[in-house]
Amino acid sequence: MSNGYQSRRYIDQGVTVPASTTQEVAQGAINDDMKLFLSVTAYLGAVTGTPTFQLQTQAEYRIWRTIKSSPAAVVSTDTTVTVTLPSTLTAASHGYTAGQMVTINSSGTVPGGLLPGSRYFVAAPTTNTFMLSLMPSTTPAPVQFSDAGSGTITVTAAQAVVLLVNNATADSSVLPMDPRFRINGVCTGGQSMQFIGLSVGHQY
Repeated sequence: MSNGYQSRRYIDQGVTVPASTTQEVAQGAINDDMKLFLSVTAYLGAVTGTPTFQLQTQAEYRIWRTIKSSPAAVVSTDTTVTVTLPSTLTAASHGYTAGQMVTINSSGTVPGGLLPGSRYFVAAPTTNTFMLSLMPSTTPAPVQFSDAGSGTITVTAAQAVVLLVNNATADSSVLPMDPRFRINGVCTGGQSMQFIGLSVGHQY
């Protein structure tokens, strides 16, 4: 037996789950390769409070039931940045690492070439500066900004929450019978949560 992720499927949803709601953020089918372990990783952008997300399966395409639920249990911290064209962001002692997933927003407009709330990856970080790329890579191509944007520009580190369902133990009676799954974001009270990406696959 080896350890590793296989057949990984990435879903860049960019879904914001409002406060006091349950909202489906992804749906798919469980195939034979996913029956030993089914893992779902949710990459979260803006988060307040401790909302949760659920992995549900559907028995014979009829009844949805929750087989795993996990609290996000994170509060995002925004980092205010300044922009230097063509592609550099500056924030003192930002702490970001190469390949780390982040989102960017602004009280005005984000730098030209970026989309507010979308997923990016830190590239070429130094102590006080970094760039953004569209994909994680050992040799990333930084996004070139067409303008510096306006207002207060903030970068938020994406938080990862993982659901891993082990078919060999507690869930052995659930997964093989249920051909479909879905992931829900669940928010209560004054909480909100933004899903900026999901990956679904299996581990063996």
